[in-house]
Amino acid sequence: MGIDFFANVLNVKESLRLQLEKAKKALRKHDATWVEGMVPGSGMDITKHNQAEEALRESAERFRLLAELIPVLVWSACPDGNSDYYNSRFLEYLGKTAEEMLGWTWTSTLHPDDQQRSIDAWTEASTKGEEYRIEYRIRRADGQYRWHIGHALPLRNDAGSIVRWFGTCTDIDDRKRAEEETQRLLNVVQVEKDKLSALVNSINDEIWFADTQKKFTLANPSALREFGLDSEKEIDVEKLAAKLEVYRADGSHRPIEEAPSLLALHGEVVRNREEIIRTPASGELRYRRVSSAPVRDGRGNIIGSVSVAHDITELKRIEESLRQSESSLAEAQRIAHLGSWEWDIARNDLILTEEIYRIFGLTRQELHPTREDFLSWVHPDDLPTVIHKLEEGIKSGKYGPYYYRIVRSDGSIRYIYARGITYFDQEGQPLRMLGTAQDVTELKQAEEALRQARDELEQRVQERTEDLRHAVEMLQEEVIERQRAEEALKDSEAKLRDLARHLLFLQEMERQALSWDLQESIAQSIAVLKMDLRTFEQKLPVRNKALREEYRQTLKQIDGIVENLRRRAAELSPQMLTDLGLTVGLKSLCESYGIECLFDLDDLSECFSLEDQVSIYRVFQEAMNNVSRHAQASQVTVAAKKKDERVDFLVEDNGQGFEVGKMEDLEAGRRGIGLATMSERVRALDGTFKIESQLGVSTRIFFSIPRIPK
Repeated sequence: MGIDFFANVLNVKESLRLQLEKAKKALRKHDATWVEGMVPGSGMDITKHNQAEEALRESAERFRLLAELIPVLVWSACPDGNSDYYNSRFLEYLGKTAEEMLGWTWTSTLHPDDQQRSIDAWTEASTKGEEYRIEYRIRRADGQYRWHIGHALPLRNDAGSIVRWFGTCTDIDDRKRAEEETQRLLNVVQVEKDKLSALVNSINDEIWFADTQKKFTLANPSALREFGLDSEKEIDVEKLAAKLEVYRADGSHRPIEEAPSLLALHGEVVRNREEIIRTPASGELRYRRVSSAPVRDGRGNIIGSVSVAHDITELKRIEESLRQSESSLAEAQRIAHLGSWEWDIARNDLILTEEIYRIFGLTRQELHPTREDFLSWVHPDDLPTVIHKLEEGIKSGKYGPYYYRIVRSDGSIRYIYARGITYFDQEGQPLRMLGTAQDVTELKQAEEALRQARDELEQRVQERTEDLRHAVEMLQEEVIERQRAEEALKDSEAKLRDLARHLLFLQEMERQALSWDLQESIAQSIAVLKMDLRTFEQKLPVRNKALREEYRQTLKQIDGIVENLRRRAAELSPQMLTDLGLTVGLKSLCESYGIECLFDLDDLSECFSLEDQVSIYRVFQEAMNNVSRHAQASQVTVAAKKKDERVDFLVEDNGQGFEVGKMEDLEAGRRGIGLATMSERVRALDGTFKIESQLGVSTRIFFSIPRIPK
């Protein structure tokens, strides 16, 4: 029961009271004296009056009983707003007496935060005579505040004046707390929803949500942007799929019914399916990896689908680039005769590149990728060394570098240059070893040929020296025999000097011939090999540090061989350099080609050793050979200028020029060999070499070499 019921009851009570008032007024008109409960001195019938008062008392009693029985807090107030009644339930709740609650003392039972607004609301309602409704917290007898709804209505007489206020206070604390908890949960849900929305919107991948009506109900900005869609407009799954150009991973056309969102709506789960699509945003075909799954309610019914599309176009390009790099690496390894391998130490598995199989002269079926099978092809004399190096590499982390031999199935022997590195886990246990194996048989053969040539040269020098010694002894005997004749002695000494000079000349010529043979037969071949290696340097992957280190080690070995040849050849130099010096020798050399030469040569005497002069002479000789054979030049500028501790050299022609680095035909290839030879000679002297050429214009060769300190 609420405030409206009590208002009806009180209206009945007030009606009876008004009837009683009318009866009193009627008695007064008969000059009767009114006394509560009787009318003395009058013969007037007061039966109706007594009946009205009895009815009024009964109505008041019924109001009191109802007010005490209903499960709400009931109160009433005078027209001016002062409280004058509280039911026993209200007083029990407050822990107060009826006398303590008269007037405005009820405000002290309210929560401090609710007092002022409650006073303001009650004052306004009682002043204007309007309905009073408010939520506030009332302090219970135990000190706990509980939320209530305060509601009051005015009772008016026939004239419309307020004669009383009746009100109730209904406990809504449990509901209030439930509402607060509900609101808190709603806030939490909203926060999580905002987080999810922010997460979905921040993801670069496309995210699509579709309902069972085949409409996209949500698409993140990435998806909308990629397909040029408006989030405010309805997006039909089938219509969108029909407008798009989509292909399967194999390049065949993808039907509309295979759209991942539609498949998911039929209960199918799509995982990482690749497809190719032309999106409006890019206008180009893009590779995508799409996953889609149905969304189900608590009963397992499908209520929609969610799809995620990840653009893998760049990944595809990287994979293609990687395949090309691997192909280039394999080609570079084939050219350099250098293969790489990886050994899983724990599982004893070897991963070998194709070049390893070529070096061993075997197929994949013949060479099993295990340590034992690999060792079975090692030369018996080198097997202990190889095993020791492997064990040492597992312990120290560094394998090699060193040389060993293998014996192919046809009985041929190949020399291998090996090195590698071991990787360990966090506990220091070896996991795997990476390494390279390079076939250096040709280099070894070149070294052997060089050694034999050196031994032969030394033998011939010894023979010539012995001849000289014998000749000197004969001359000495002749001089002794002719001691008495001073003139004859002087003459013999002159002959001896001439003979010694002649023998030295013969020795010089012999060495020159041998040096020439060495340079033409071996040094030229090594220069070609080095040129080939430098040609493929750019094909080596930048990240493969092990392969590049092997490449640099190979160059160092070749440089060592070239240096060895240079030292042997430097024992003899052209006779013109010995007799006339480098400046005159260069001038004479250039003029010998029959081309007009413009010279700007400083005096180079005492600038270089005889060995260095020979190398410089050979550089100019090769440069002039190229000019004479290929340039079709009519004029050559030759310069040698001393600058501080260096000498700068220049050979520039006015010929037809060529494209540096493009040596396609045979003639250009021969020219490339000459350029490489010149470059290597200059580098061997710790110099710098540079060539500039433009097709149809000219060629300019510049190099700079350190001079002997004064």
